[in-house]
Amino acid sequence: MTKNTRIAGTVSAILLSLGLLVSSAAFGQTVQSIQSKVPIPSSPDIDVVEAMSRAIRAAADAVSPSVVQIFTTMKVPVNSEDGFPFRNRRFQAIRRAEGTGLVIRPDGFIVTNNHVVDSADSIVVRLYNASGMTPAKVVATDPESDLAVIRIDVKDLPAATLGDSTTARPGDFVVAIGSPFGLRQSVTSGIISATGRENIGLATFEHFIQHDCAVNPGNSGGPLVNLHGEVIGINTAISSESGAFQGVSFAIPSSMVAAIANDLIENGQVRRGWMGVSLQPLTPQAAKALNADGAQGVVVANVTSNSPAQVAGVQVNDVITKINAEPFENPTEMINEIAGMLPGTSVKLGILRNGKEMTIPVTLAQRSASELKRAQQEQQQQMPPDDEGDGEMPE
Repeated sequence: MTKNTRIAGTVSAILLSLGLLVSSAAFGQTVQSIQSKVPIPSSPDIDVVEAMSRAIRAAADAVSPSVVQIFTTMKVPVNSEDGFPFRNRRFQAIRRAEGTGLVIRPDGFIVTNNHVVDSADSIVVRLYNASGMTPAKVVATDPESDLAVIRIDVKDLPAATLGDSTTARPGDFVVAIGSPFGLRQSVTSGIISATGRENIGLATFEHFIQHDCAVNPGNSGGPLVNLHGEVIGINTAISSESGAFQGVSFAIPSSMVAAIANDLIENGQVRRGWMGVSLQPLTPQAAKALNADGAQGVVVANVTSNSPAQVAGVQVNDVITKINAEPFENPTEMINEIAGMLPGTSVKLGILRNGKEMTIPVTLAQRSASELKRAQQEQQQQMPPDDEGDGEMPE
C-alpha cells in the first residue's frame, strides 16, 4: 500500500464519520417531529416490561460477583506422520479450554463442571471485574454427576447463595450467567422448560433442570439463577445438532450441587449408598412374564457378586416395587434415591418374586473404586432406553 493510498483511506473514513454525524442530526429532527404527532404508549404497559427487566437485572447483579472464568491447559501427545526428519516422532501439543465457575465459599472454593477441569495440567481463574489471573487447584471431582470443586488462594470472596431447586417449576423465569465463547459475564434469560430430566446420557446421576436460556460452549459450570438472586442450578450441557445453542439447555439442580460440593470439600469424595444391582424398567411385557401385572417398579437384571444386594438375598428377576415403603417409577429414580443415602444405611426393599410380596432389608455400602470404574464404563456404553424400555442401568 502506497502513502497516497493510506491517506485516501484515512480521508474516506473521516468523510464517512462526518456523513453519519450529518445524517444523525437530520434523523434527530425527523424523530422529534414524529414524536410530536404519535402518542406515547400507555405507561402501565411499559411498566410491566420494565419491572421484568429490573427483576432480571437484579438477579444477575446479585450473582455476577460470584461468577468466575476458568482457563485450563492440557498437554496432549501428537504423532507426526510428515516427512523427514520428524517422521513418526511424538510431540506434545497444548490444548486450551475455557469454562465458568461459581464461588460457593468466601475462602476460595469454586464449583464447576468436572468436564471443565478434567485432566487439566494447569488451571487459572479470572475473578469478577479482575484483569489478572489467579492459579487454582482441583480439590476433588465427581465424574458421576459431572461436578468438581477447585480452590484459589484468595480470601473474602463474594459467595453465591444456593437456593432450593426443588421448588423450581416449568414456566419460572431464570437467568444464566457465564462465559460463552470466552465472553465473560454474559447474561441470558428464559424460562424453566422441565424439571427432573433423566436418561439424557450425560452422567450416572441425572435429575436435570431443562431451560431455554441461551447457553453455549464456555457456559459450562456457570449458574442458573432464579428471580430472587439464588442459584438453583449449574449449567452443564445443551442438546444441539450444531454444537451451539438450539433452545434446550440442562443444569444440575442446586439440591445436588450443595450436597456433592460439600462432600467433595469435607471428604474428598462423594459418599453414596450402593446396593450392587443392574436394573431394567418394568415394562408390561416384563410384568406379565414375571407374574407382576399391575405392579410399578423395576426389574433386577443382574446382582454383583459379594454386593450388599447379594448378601441380603436379592435375586435376578426380582421386581423391586418400594424403598422403605415408598413407591417409585423407574430405574433412575431408584438409583438416585439409593445414592442419596449414606453407606451403612439400612433400607427395606419391597419385592415381588414369582408373584409373592416380601420385604428384604439391605445395608448399603460405599461403592469401591473398581465398581465405580465399571459403572462409568457401563454408562458410556449404554444407549438411552428405547421404546421397549430394555436398557440396563447399574446401581
